[in-house]
Amino acid sequence: MVNVWLRWGLSIIVSGWLWSMGAAAHAATQQATDVLTLDQLETQIANPIQRDGKPTINLRQVTLDLSPENEEFRDRFYRRLQTVLQSGEKAVSLDLSHAVIQGEFDLQRLSLREPLYGEAFFPLLTESEQLQLKRDRKRLSQLSQLSRSLLLQPPPTALRIFLFRGGLNLSQTRFEGPVTGSGIFFLGAVDAQGSQFLQSVNFSESRFSQPTTVIASEFQQTVRFRNCIFFQRLRLRQSAFQGSLTFQGSEFYKTASFGQTHFTQETQYSRTTFHQNADFGQTHWQGTGSFLRSTFAGDLFLTEARFEAPMNFRQSRLSQSANLRGATIQNQLDFGDATFAPKTILNVAGLDFNADQAELLGSPGQIGRVLSVPSLEGNETLLRNLVRNFRKLEQVADANRLEYTTERLRLQFLQRQLTAVNLNTAPQARLMGLGFSASQAEAVDTQRQKTPFIQAADVLDLEGIDLATYVKVRDRIIAQPPLSWLARSQHLVQYGVLSLLLLTSQYGTSTGLTLGVGILAVSLSSLLFWAVDRYRRTAPTSIVPPW
Repeated sequence: MVNVWLRWGLSIIVSGWLWSMGAAAHAATQQATDVLTLDQLETQIANPIQRDGKPTINLRQVTLDLSPENEEFRDRFYRRLQTVLQSGEKAVSLDLSHAVIQGEFDLQRLSLREPLYGEAFFPLLTESEQLQLKRDRKRLSQLSQLSRSLLLQPPPTALRIFLFRGGLNLSQTRFEGPVTGSGIFFLGAVDAQGSQFLQSVNFSESRFSQPTTVIASEFQQTVRFRNCIFFQRLRLRQSAFQGSLTFQGSEFYKTASFGQTHFTQETQYSRTTFHQNADFGQTHWQGTGSFLRSTFAGDLFLTEARFEAPMNFRQSRLSQSANLRGATIQNQLDFGDATFAPKTILNVAGLDFNADQAELLGSPGQIGRVLSVPSLEGNETLLRNLVRNFRKLEQVADANRLEYTTERLRLQFLQRQLTAVNLNTAPQARLMGLGFSASQAEAVDTQRQKTPFIQAADVLDLEGIDLATYVKVRDRIIAQPPLSWLARSQHLVQYGVLSLLLLTSQYGTSTGLTLGVGILAVSLSSLLFWAVDRYRRTAPTSIVPPW
């Protein structure tokens, strides 16, 4: 009897749990698929929420039908919402996160048209934004006058500037139609994390006054950010562009971050200006990419990037360093006619490059000077491939420069083997003299008795040794098996011979230095024989025949 009641009780509990889960799932589905009505829109407008201290129209988790079949709702939606967002003394933000938008989403119809004359909105802008707005007005006025003077047909859309005063939250939003946001001056932040764009996106000629964030978003069609200006930081990371992408002619005043982004089709960054750092770390380029005539005033990060198609940096200007550490080149990387500042270097340490499958192009006599690797360890194969690459391209000067770099790094490696402190043999007192604490030196001694260190960076695996300590001592330590006196003598001879070759001929890569040393050697030999001959005449020795 107890078992029967127990079974009945378990059945009721399971049935109730299944019913509650089904109801919750139904409610969630209904919430995600409810189509916004005008009455619901009026309710949200009348009751704005406060987010980050700013009034916000809350249109989260709704389906917004803006298709041509729903023309009456679409027109009233734009007209009513535009009046609320762009009127009043205080800017109102718009929250469309977790929404589904059907049909074309036109941000121009939610923006305020900026007149080509007057300064009514200048108090809302910073000084640099005011200057940019004046330049935009002047450009549009000149285009309009040019069209009239040449008796051209008027453009299909009027030349205008729009202002979007508040913030825009598009996180986790699904856009099933095109998105139009061209020619708009966004005065608030734009946030589109985890969004999905099924059709084309166009923000050409727009200006972004506050930080713009686009993280983990998906773009399935063409995306245009042509001639845009970002006054604050742009974070466009971990996103996927399945169609073509263009930032041609755009300008970034703060750091622009595109890390971990996947570019499937052609990507255009030509004539783009980066006033601070440009981060393309861990990006994946399946389509061609172009930075033609672009300007990099800060550092360019391409660490661990993967290039499966040709990349074009021709005629670009690099004022700081470019970091290609750990990148993979499977096609062509072209730095031809690029302009490098005197201190600019291209860090190619750990670069995955095969001279039989890929090409690294650059201006003869220039590209070899800017390529840089910090050490020979782990980069010797890369340097050989780079030398082969420039030999195939008949850029002898660049190949010679890299050979000289290789041997100079080899000399540094031999010097470290002879002078650096060996972690596997040095006493604890010597380790403490380098900068290790007593406990750290004891940890090193305990570990090497169990397993010898293979490389100096292995000390970071020990408890109590942090990165700051390692950075302080890394140039003075080495991890290798104990060297015998014979091995040390061989290293010393190699070091001396290599030093002499580098000093007198740059390892045979400098024709002028080799000829100069040769001429000097012949002159000294001639002087020596002349001196001997003059001395012999002052003290002649009779030559007596042997018979």
